Amino acid sequence: MNISTLISCTFTELALSADNVMVWALIIRQLGISARMERRVLAAGIAIAFVLRYAAITAGSVALERYSWLTYVLGAVLVWTGIGIARSGDDSDDSPGIAELLTRWFKSPVTVAIIALGVTDLVFAVDSIPASFGITRDANVIALANAIALGALWFMYRVVTTLM
Repeated sequence: MNISTLISCTFTELALSADNVMVWALIIRQLGISARMERRVLAAGIAIAFVLRYAAITAGSVALERYSWLTYVLGAVLVWTGIGIARSGDDSDDSPGIAELLTRWFKSPVTVAIIALGVTDLVFAVDSIPASFGITRDANVIALANAIALGALWFMYRVVTTLM
């Protein structure tokens, strides 16, 4: 394992996943998770996020090994998400949010928060995982970089919530 590749992937994952922290804080606040449960919810959400990311990394690695032309598709996804971010203006929306819909199904804000943290992280990883595949095709390096980045996001979460 090349340490410089691991560092590059880790910083890429961390930089492209930093926005998750604000979303996590908003989800936990919106659902009214108590301070006593916040740490457990965050730990479970991050664990789900890692499992989902690992599945995406594994699937991506197998797909790229079999179909090398997918590199161009992943590049197009990155360009498309970049354009979408650049074009987005007002993010206000009066429609019911996913958290409200999940709360109706599961009836427990804690369960909803855990699921929402994991799933929103995967949605945000749509740009960071392909970017890491642009650095290396070694799925183990990318998985380790994701684990390190998610651990760092835990600490960034503490900073953000303290500032909020």
